[in-house]
Amino acid sequence: MRKLFLSLALGLLFAFGVNAQNAKGNWYVGTGDIANVAWTDWAVSPTIGYAITDNIVLGGSVSHVAGEDMDLDFNVKYFFGGYFADVNLDGFSTDGMVFGIGKMFTFHKSVYVDPKIVYNTGEKTTNLMLGFGLKF
Repeated sequence: MRKLFLSLALGLLFAFGVNAQNAKGNWYVGTGDIANVAWTDWAVSPTIGYAITDNIVLGGSVSHVAGEDMDLDFNVKYFFGGYFADVNLDGFSTDGMVFGIGKMFTFHKSVYVDPKIVYNTGEKTTNLMLGFGLKF
């Protein structure tokens, strides 16, 4: 039921969302995936990114799941025609790279939501992800 609700919500966002306006020099501060985490698997994954051009955002995140070590990840987002493609690296390793495609929706000039479909090369899985944050 939860996956059905998430799929419907993502469909509505794609249908009625507002496009993000990217500009060189913007900062992005947000979360990683908030879609598929049980309340018992509490995790923190703050992300930060910087738009080096109108179409490219470089970023990173620090992940910490209760009872495990912290993990440093790097990512690159490329925006095209209202959508984005991204690549996420686990630290400096190319093992377990995650490729994604999605759309960033901006609300009230600075709040964004970014649903995406990702493929994890290490686990060989495809998932839906949902993140949100602030753009300034």
